[in-house]
Formats: sequence, C-alpha cells, structure tokens
Amino acid sequence: MYRLVTRMGLATLVVGAVAGCAPMQVRSVSADPRAPAYELRGPSMAHLLAEAARLCPQGYDLPRQTQSQTRLSGEYLPTRWWNTAAAWLDDDEVQAQLSMVCKVAPTP
Repeated sequence: MYRLVTRMGLATLVVGAVAGCAPMQVRSVSADPRAPAYELRGPSMAHLLAEAARLCPQGYDLPRQTQSQTRLSGEYLPTRWWNTAAAWLDDDEVQAQLSMVCKVAPTP
C-alpha cells in the first residue's frame, strides 16, 4: 500500500510539473507577407515582449495588449485553499495577450 501511494504521489508531481509549464502561443494574423503581424498568448507580458523582440528585430507596434489575473483575494485559510485548488485546475487564469505588427525597413 505504501508503494502504491508513493508511486501515485510521484506520478501526480510529474504531471503537475509538466502541466505547470505554460506554453506560449504565436499565431500569424497578417495577410500581407511584407508586413508580418502576430497574436501572442502566454503566461506573462515579459515573456511576450521578449518573443516580440525576437520575431521583429527591426521593431514593432503594439495595437493591443492585455494581461489579466482573476483570483480571490483573502487571508483566510479556506480562501487560500480555494486559490491553490483553482490554480491547479485552471491554467488560463493568468494570461497575457499581445497583438503586434512588425516594422519593415523602407525600400530604397
């Protein structure tokens, strides 16, 4: 019985660690290949801005950006338990979104 509980605990830990890694989503939304535009989604605005600098080395414009976090605030134990359980079950609770248009070099 002890081995079963230990194995289940380790499996839960591994699955939780893998699920906790929030992936970044990058989607091209441009119809014009000369002026690429992207929509990015990820865990934080800092991650998105780093990816934007990588995608557009000549600079970019940000027509839209947002970051939200919706959790209950409180110091009571049931509220903290609820926040912990919600964080395990809902990976979209903290989400940043960014729309960007890459600047292009002027043609001579």
